[in-house]
Amino acid sequence: MACCFYIIICLFFIVLQTSIIPYLPFSGIFYDILVPFVIHTGLRPIRESLPVVLLGGIAMDQLSGTPFGLYLFTYIWLFILVKWLATFLDVNNIFLMPVIVGAGVLLENLIFSGTVAFLIPDAKFSITSANRVLIQFLSAFATGVFIVLLLNLTNKKLNTWIGERSTCKIRNRMMLFHK
Repeated sequence: MACCFYIIICLFFIVLQTSIIPYLPFSGIFYDILVPFVIHTGLRPIRESLPVVLLGGIAMDQLSGTPFGLYLFTYIWLFILVKWLATFLDVNNIFLMPVIVGAGVLLENLIFSGTVAFLIPDAKFSITSANRVLIQFLSAFATGVFIVLLLNLTNKKLNTWIGERSTCKIRNRMMLFHK
């Protein structure tokens, strides 16, 4: 059930990222909204989260027009780094989460810049590119934690709702047997 929930949220973020955000006035300065999502799923068990990260990366590669595998590669490395950080840091810490989301955005921009440098050897990076990366980092630092907290809250509510429904079903079955 959790995997289905994450797939629905992932597809919502992909549609938002590829269809709505590019037409907003601040689209050039806003970061990839799937980065906080990948960080959130990285904190979940692998059997629930890895298929969603793979699906999200492949879908973003198909819909964004980037070289195939770029988003998939970025999301997998971000997922691996979050899993690794979770072994020795409390990544659910409210004060550490903005740093992790900001670092995820920086990692994504670094991978994208490396891809551009590899595919176009004569490419030069201007100060406007550096400003855009800085603004994306700061906006991720400021807003990414709220996206992760919203996902955590939604996940807890869903688990509570599912738990209540399954408890009611069990209780109803027990009442049938005791009559």
